[in-house]
Amino acid sequence: MILKLEPQTLANEFSQLGIHPASEAIFLHKSEIVPLKILDIRTPAANIIKQEMLACGGDCAIPAGCVVCAEERVDVILLGTYKHYARLLEKLTQMPYFGMAGIKSELMAILDAPIPQTILSDGRTLNYDKMLVMGILNITPDSFYAGSRVPQLEQVVEKADYSKVDAAISAIPSDLSIYTEESVANLNAAKDAVVRDLDITKQAEVDKMAEAIQNAIEALQLKKADYSKVDAALGNIPKDLSIYTKESVAKLEEAKEAVVRDLDITKQAEVDKMAEAIQKAIDNLKKKANVQPTPDNKPNNSVTTGDGTMILLMIMLVVVSGGTILIADKKRRRNS
Repeated sequence: MILKLEPQTLANEFSQLGIHPASEAIFLHKSEIVPLKILDIRTPAANIIKQEMLACGGDCAIPAGCVVCAEERVDVILLGTYKHYARLLEKLTQMPYFGMAGIKSELMAILDAPIPQTILSDGRTLNYDKMLVMGILNITPDSFYAGSRVPQLEQVVEKADYSKVDAAISAIPSDLSIYTEESVANLNAAKDAVVRDLDITKQAEVDKMAEAIQNAIEALQLKKADYSKVDAALGNIPKDLSIYTKESVAKLEEAKEAVVRDLDITKQAEVDKMAEAIQKAIDNLKKKANVQPTPDNKPNNSVTTGDGTMILLMIMLVVVSGGTILIADKKRRRNS
């Protein structure tokens, strides 16, 4: 099938055809000639017609992958004058392969077809070589055709596409409690700024609404983890660790050094484990032998009672000291 194209539709036709973007400007420059579109022909035929049109002084737009036969069948758009097409028909007569005979027949029928026209009663002639279709919608109740009436102007204008806005809103995290109040407030402001029911002329504004929501989502900041349990555990560490064994104190120091600050709320469980590790190390502190701590956790300087020998020596010292004092007192009395 071959279709005759209108020059004003060429840009859209080229886009649908899938030509290389760099070629579009070249082809549009040639759109003042007669453009024809051949539908569903074999790819080798498309490549041959392309070369023959170039040789005749015209051109042929083909899909980007046509040269390497990426598709078995393709559409093409011919750009040429009637003179170019006459030369092409001569060439096609010599090519009875790849369906060229059928293409030649259709091409001849299109080029030789008379332009439809209507002769009016007053003698004027209407030509249909450039036909355009126009639809009319009446927003007033006095239209002679009820089917063309619409009750409101809003129903005539196409609505803007809110699919990007809806997609952005659906991407908002379900739990916003883990984010800072400021970043959540910015997100809510972007969401509240959405204005629905705008028409297609405001599509750019609608797209900006979606972009604002997406940017606010990406800017959400997580809250910091709660370190109160860690700080409480650190506050429970005894002031004097000298009365405890080196091994138990070393484990406590290891638990303290394992604390990592500035983690966010998603790591709260890890932070709580840091606090548990410190408290466990405190509970597992072991005192050195023969050391009794005072209430303020400082070593007691008094002699321990666990050594019997020391007690006996102290008793003997007391007895000897007392005897010495009595003897000295008796001598003093005699001399007096």
